[in-house]
Amino acid sequence: MASTTATLTLRFADQPVPLRVFWPPIGEKGIVVVFDERADEAQRWCRSLCADANLVVLTDAADLPTALSIVEWTADHATELGSGRTTSGPITLAGWGRGAAIARTVLAAARAQGWPPLTLHSG
Repeated sequence: MASTTATLTLRFADQPVPLRVFWPPIGEKGIVVVFDERADEAQRWCRSLCADANLVVLTDAADLPTALSIVEWTADHATELGSGRTTSGPITLAGWGRGAAIARTVLAAARAQGWPPLTLHSG
């Protein structure tokens, strides 16, 4: 079964932010937010991660302020992103290159501000 993919447009500070979302074909097990500038390669990896690991995957090549907003929005909408299923566990952040640095910075900021639990996947 193939995953379902959509582009959501989030509005932060009057700026539209396109966010690619991949939903797994069968029951999701969590959410991963991926920051990556590799475009096509990142999309293939996200689609595979979604289908193989049953994860809802959100991806964007965001700058730091936008990345913070995306993760905060994701935490606020985790249940809706799971299509009504309850999402258990922390949201995982991942990225490559500059995206990995952004993921680490977002994680540190989230912990400092007392956000819901986040984890970091580093490859």
